[in-house]
Amino acid sequence: MIINLQKINDTIIERLKNYPKNNNELAIIFVGNNFASESFINSKQKVASMFGVNVRVYRYEEDIKEEILFNEIESIVARCEVGVVIVHLPLPESIRRDHILNAISPSKDIDVLGSELIEKFKKGESNILPPSVATVEEVIMSEHLIISDMEVGVFGAGFLIGKPCYTWFKNRAKKINLYDLGDNIDSVKNCDLIILGVGKPNILDSSFIKSGAYILDFGYNRDKDNKIIGDFNISENDEDRINYTKVPGGLGPILILKLIENYFKINS
Repeated sequence: MIINLQKINDTIIERLKNYPKNNNELAIIFVGNNFASESFINSKQKVASMFGVNVRVYRYEEDIKEEILFNEIESIVARCEVGVVIVHLPLPESIRRDHILNAISPSKDIDVLGSELIEKFKKGESNILPPSVATVEEVIMSEHLIISDMEVGVFGAGFLIGKPCYTWFKNRAKKINLYDLGDNIDSVKNCDLIILGVGKPNILDSSFIKSGAYILDFGYNRDKDNKIIGDFNISENDEDRINYTKVPGGLGPILILKLIENYFKINS
C-alpha cells in the first residue's frame, strides 16, 4: 500500500505559510554544470518561491581551486543579508567535501552538514534536524508509528540519508540495524521500518519484507529505459501487505519542504 504523502505535504505547506516572512537570502553554492543538479536546484527555487524566500544561486566552474571556493563561501556566509547557505552536492572529486562544508557557520547551516552542527545534532542540541531525518519524522508522526516498539533497518551509510537517520534512531528505536552494500541482510525480515538511501536500483526486494512493515525510499536512480526508480523493488503480489513510498514523487517533495522549514527556523 502506497503511503499517503500528500496529506503530509499539505500539512507542512500550511505550517510554512504561518512563519513570519523575511528578506534573508537562501544562498546555493553550485560548482560545475550537471543537468540533474540543475533540475534539483530548480525544484528548490520553485518551492522556496511559494513562501517568498529569496534564493540566489552562486555558480562556479568545475575546475575552481578548493581554497578559492572555501574563501568564496566564507565571504558569502559573512554577509548579513544571507540567512542560510547550501552547498549543492556532489562536488568535484578534487575538492574535499567536508572541508568546504565547514566554511558554513552553524548558524547558517540549513542542511546540518558542517562538523560543528553535526556534533550538536548527535547530542540532541541542534534546533534543526537534517532534512532527511525531518522527513522521516514527518512520516512517523503522520502514520502514528511508535518507534520505541519497532525494529528499524537503515540501508546505506551515506552522510545525507543513512548516517543521520541511524544516529537519530539509535536512542529511539527498539533495535536499529545498519546495512551497507555486501552485508548479510537476513535480519531485515524482522524490521518494522526500513529507510533506503543507497542510490542503487532495486537493492531491496519486497520478498524480504514482513507484512505490515514500512519502507521509506529515498533512492533516486534511472533504469535501462531512463525511467526514475527507487532502491526498493515491490512486486504486485506484495503491494497490499507492505506500506511503502513511491519513486518518483515520494519523499523528495517533503525533503525540500523540510529544507525550507529549516530556513524559517534559522531565520525566525
